[in-house]
Amino acid sequence: SMRATASDIDKFVISKNVKDIQPGSFVTYKNHVEVRIDKNNPFYYVKDQSVIDSRTNELVHSFAKWFRIPSEVTSIGEGAFSFNTNLRTVIIPSRIKSIGEGAFQYCSNLKFVAIGKGVESIGLGAFFECDSLETCSIPSSVVQLSSLFYGCDKIVEIKIDKDNPRYYVDGNCIIDKTQNQLAATFGKDVVIPDGVESMAPMSLMSTARSLYIPASLKLENSMFRYCDKLNSLTFGE
Repeated sequence: SMRATASDIDKFVISKNVKDIQPGSFVTYKNHVEVRIDKNNPFYYVKDQSVIDSRTNELVHSFAKWFRIPSEVTSIGEGAFSFNTNLRTVIIPSRIKSIGEGAFQYCSNLKFVAIGKGVESIGLGAFFECDSLETCSIPSSVVQLSSLFYGCDKIVEIKIDKDNPRYYVDGNCIIDKTQNQLAATFGKDVVIPDGVESMAPMSLMSTARSLYIPASLKLENSMFRYCDKLNSLTFGE
């Protein structure tokens, strides 16, 4: 018989005994694959076309065609909305405390993101390969973020609230002012500001075409490993 592929799957049915659903378990080539969970499962349940962990109030996976967060959810899990090509606008409510790694990766039609004041951490590559994304606003409450925008070639503006105690935007860079450190980059032409001394891990996970490295920045082994579209590199005096 023919082996089923991810594109053949229309529905997942989860028994009452399943207590550990790994990130990406329900990701297929389709946007809208139904998930059903046995009503006697004490660990997970489905509400508003979202799989929710009853122990943590984390949204594990959304199979809705629109952006919707059930009222009890306080965190968005790793890869929860990944590959949802229906999403165009995402406004994250203030009750959400964290956004997991790759939460919106490959949402290729997503254009606008507003993150509510209350979110404290945003995981690595949260918007990885969102290649229609134009603008994102980050509130003062965010005190932990990693490289967010790899593969987001259409970004026009990233805003960080002026009252954020840790991060600010300078050109196409997000700078951690508490450590004088590069936290993330975005866009095609990246100029790391003079005076920045170090890089956070994965902060140069970048689709930059051109990159300026100031003399103040400490050079590291394999620092350009994830700059796979780079064609112009300039070092400061």
